[in-house]
Amino acid sequence: MTTTPIPPTPGAAASVAWQGDLMRGLAQGAPWLLMEQAPSAVQWRPRNSPKRPGQFLLWTLERLAHGADGILQFQWRQSRQGSETFHSGMVPHAGRDSRVWDEVVDTGRVLDRLAPVAGTRVTSEVAVVMDWESQWARVSACGPVEAP
Repeated sequence: MTTTPIPPTPGAAASVAWQGDLMRGLAQGAPWLLMEQAPSAVQWRPRNSPKRPGQFLLWTLERLAHGADGILQFQWRQSRQGSETFHSGMVPHAGRDSRVWDEVVDTGRVLDRLAPVAGTRVTSEVAVVMDWESQWARVSACGPVEAP
């Protein structure tokens, strides 16, 4: 799975939780792998909001709590040019003397202490029914789709 929730939106945390539960369900309770997580902003949004301080660690831990056994980061070093110039990297344009780098290093330290949970399984006590056709219809709907 790859996912890039929009950091400042109210539904971002729920999106991360839902995606984790969905992947755990698809993996039938077995550990799963997050293929891509950005340490801060991504380049393809109209407003390129960075993650708030602590959000990178929070979402990393949330994914672990939902059964992820691995979380891959994109990208190591922020691109100097091209289509992903403004997509964050673990080493941002500012270099290692930056908040993003410090948070990546701190997250690594936390994950090192959590190594014993690798490979563990999460037992679900409830089920959530997911219907892909209904999801596609909801996402593709035009008109007012949010209640005030």
